[in-house]
Amino acid sequence: MNDVSRKIIFETEHLVVIEHDFGTETVFVTFNEMGISAKGTKYWGDAFFEKSRISAIGVMSKKPNWYPEDDMMRAIPAILETVRLRTH
Repeated sequence: MNDVSRKIIFETEHLVVIEHDFGTETVFVTFNEMGISAKGTKYWGDAFFEKSRISAIGVMSKKPNWYPEDDMMRAIPAILETVRLRTH
């Protein structure tokens, strides 16, 4: 998918974090369910956010797992920085 409003802001061997930016003040953070795995810049709920034109950050596991703690501890600062940059 070649969507300039989407970009990967963090990635490990277990998960990927995608920013989908529509310039809205509100940003939702979503997490996939166990049966859906990361594929490019698609994330859980992306069709809704695309249609609604609401910014979101999607956290997607690359295979069935519950977001390994070490990876999430590294992903959280990237998510917070992305959100923080929107308010400045």
